[in-house]
Amino acid sequence: MTFGGIWRGKEGIRRLYVERFQKRFTHGTNGPIDGFLLDHPQLQDIVDIAEDGVTAHARARSMMQAGRHKDHCDPNNPMLAPRQWWEGGIYENTYHKVDGIWRIAVLNYLPQWHADFETGWANTKPEYVPFPKEVYPADPTGPDALIEDAWLWPTHKVVPFHMKHPVTGREIVAERWQGDIDRERTARSAVNV
Repeated sequence: MTFGGIWRGKEGIRRLYVERFQKRFTHGTNGPIDGFLLDHPQLQDIVDIAEDGVTAHARARSMMQAGRHKDHCDPNNPMLAPRQWWEGGIYENTYHKVDGIWRIAVLNYLPQWHADFETGWANTKPEYVPFPKEVYPADPTGPDALIEDAWLWPTHKVVPFHMKHPVTGREIVAERWQGDIDRERTARSAVNV
């Protein structure tokens, strides 16, 4: 689950991390290329290994820096224009130990915000990095399913946690502040009048 969609199995992952990335970022190349930056560090990691010893859940925050150097662009493709941007998101992954080796079972990355480097996150345009609108095969690199409640900054809510609150012991529920919901509803009503 990532970028507003769910890509399933090895073929789904290939569509997302090979084909979609090639189309949008790497001039059709699978792998790093000159002039394209995509640093995606994971910070504040929390890993919990289940009692079975073969399942683990991990949560980490990402603070990505990305960009395309002006000398490595494609003037015929706006997605391959010179640009530099930030992205922040949360990983909430599941791992399984198979034959003694930890493997990703569910890669769940939810971007929370994007920002143009020059103008910052206070000026982020809607759908700066757009979520998919169609599923595979209508979109050849699209997800198998769309996420109904995908959101980005300036909308804000908590990404669900795999663990309980360390102090209260209660489930940490993903929800938005009611004031934001009310303000959004009022704005939509004003448009529909």
